[in-house]
Amino acid sequence: MSFIRRSLGMAAVLGIAAQLAATGVIAQESTIQKEEREERAVSMSEQVYKRLSAVHELIGEKQNAEALDKLAALEKQRLSPYEQALVYQAYGYVYINKNDTKRAIEYFEKTLSTDALPNFAQQGMLYSLAGLYASEERYQDAIRTLSTWFKYEEDPPADANILMASSHFELKQYEQALPWVQEAIKKREAGGKEPKESWYQLELAVYFEGNRYNDAAKLLRRMLAMWPDEAKYWKTLSGVYTTLEKDSEALALMMLAYEKGHLTEEKELLNLVRLNLFLDIPYTAGVILDKEMNNGRIETNQKHLLLLKQCWSNSREYDRTIEVLQALAEQSNNGEFDIEIAQILVEKTDWDGASTAARKGIDKGGLKKPGNAWLLLGMSLAEGGKYNEAERALREAKKFTENRVNERAQGWIDYINDRRQASGP
Repeated sequence: MSFIRRSLGMAAVLGIAAQLAATGVIAQESTIQKEEREERAVSMSEQVYKRLSAVHELIGEKQNAEALDKLAALEKQRLSPYEQALVYQAYGYVYINKNDTKRAIEYFEKTLSTDALPNFAQQGMLYSLAGLYASEERYQDAIRTLSTWFKYEEDPPADANILMASSHFELKQYEQALPWVQEAIKKREAGGKEPKESWYQLELAVYFEGNRYNDAAKLLRRMLAMWPDEAKYWKTLSGVYTTLEKDSEALALMMLAYEKGHLTEEKELLNLVRLNLFLDIPYTAGVILDKEMNNGRIETNQKHLLLLKQCWSNSREYDRTIEVLQALAEQSNNGEFDIEIAQILVEKTDWDGASTAARKGIDKGGLKKPGNAWLLLGMSLAEGGKYNEAERALREAKKFTENRVNERAQGWIDYINDRRQASGP
């Protein structure tokens, strides 16, 4: 079932209740009324016994054509119901040998129709037929046959429950599949054995198909305890937490999975970075993104550099933000990133650095708001005491009216003039 239709995708299933009511099939093992089948008397002539023994030797040697010839000859004899049942059964085995499941099913059905097999053989035939039905995707027939088998089986093994659960699952009868798989797991545990991993996967798929994400999360936590090195369960549980809007739990799990080395794909690593950002943990996001870009698991491109810039900026890691902006500026044909560098350097009161970056951005051109860039340059120069250069930049800024840049530039010119007067002739 490929992790039961890729587990682990979160498919929405509508109308389950109506579907279950319509099917009217048995819901779980405990509802099956146990019955006793009267033991059948068996009798076989020595001649039939010898000829059937020869047929089975041929079947074992995969001499199928010869076996079919002998069975055809044997059928011409007068046979008791039990002998006829064994002949039909032998035909079925031949067609199993020939990988002709449909013909095998036909003969096994004929075998059961005689109602002549002893109880042990009858039960074995029912169980085999149910498995063949399932292999041919005849799941309703598999359920019907298994239901009969369960009636007469005193101590059904857990695998039978799984066959029933899988058949219900394939018919999209998810709520009916659930008690069967749960009972299988309980049986195996009661016997002191560990249930198969695929059984838990089936139970998990049932929860997903029914949108029962809280139950899925509970089961996944149990599965992680048993298989802590299975990366898919870490990722799936994190996805369940996200679906349940338990973002903090999702992040905690993803961080643990990352530390254990379970997150290796670029998409997974970027999801971890973005979730840290979303939950206002930008520094951790930046550390992870920077590390993974350096080791090559996340591509170093403009999109990811912009994300790294956001991480460092939100963390108020100004020097690291500037480093990223410088890398972006080198790749850019316009001066926008240089202007961003200038703005950060203004925050750091690095007036010379700010004016240098602002001038570089203006010279490169292609700015969305050139007036703001000239204003930024003029402010930086003014704060650095370079009044003449500042005034020239501010007069350029006065040519732009967006966001009242011209008025703000005039305010700085007035400030410069005041400073000049205060310092004397």
